[in-house]
Amino acid sequence: EADPQFDASWFEGIIEAALSDLHEEHAEQHRILQAQIQAPSASHAELAETLQITVGQVRVGLHRARGRLNRAVRAQLRRYVSSQEELDEEIACMVRILGAFPG
Repeated sequence: EADPQFDASWFEGIIEAALSDLHEEHAEQHRILQAQIQAPSASHAELAETLQITVGQVRVGLHRARGRLNRAVRAQLRRYVSSQEELDEEIACMVRILGAFPG
């Protein structure tokens, strides 16, 4: 029997590792994404003002960061599975447990 709390903690660790990868490889996109995570209801204009960048930079940065985070999470998960089918199962489980898939 699966332990939902353990699964949630494990998936959160996967996301943290993926965010760390994003930070190392794309620091500015990580900064924009973190600003949105910290203020999820903030508009793009509000994020732009906070980060002292343009609204266009926020939009592009978030779009790219989400895509890269999605790929980074998949790369993290691939370390623990041996097939595409298992990867798909882990992603479905992540969505069930956390309510979403990053990116």
